[in-house]
Amino acid sequence: RSTAVLREECGEDAIIISVEHNPKYAKMARETNNADHVFEFDAACYKSRYAVWPLESFDKEHRFDLAFVDGRRRVECALVAWMILREGGALVMHDAHRWHYSLVMRHYLGEPEGGAYAVDRDTSVWVKRAKKT
Repeated sequence: RSTAVLREECGEDAIIISVEHNPKYAKMARETNNADHVFEFDAACYKSRYAVWPLESFDKEHRFDLAFVDGRRRVECALVAWMILREGGALVMHDAHRWHYSLVMRHYLGEPEGGAYAVDRDTSVWVKRAKKT
């Protein structure tokens, strides 16, 4: 459902790439949005490979404005997403309050913007700031 919501909110011209490990959800996202941007991975076969798929699939210089992470392997996906966000880009993570996600995310990225629950009780946002020189 999150892919559909992003499509509705961002409009038809937005480029949204959804990496989905669940065939059922990938199919729903493609049908709902008439989308060819939903990439499906068989989690049983690829294990955590789908988490690093963006690193294999895009030019090293390609950067994204927004990464929304929700689903399996959140920490891996979030850390990969952070690597390919542009400066000023936002990482949104659902269920970031769960201790096993929170522990790692806060260690690597610090506190989310606006405190522990920037969006709502279940969703946090980190903004990638320019590196200080």
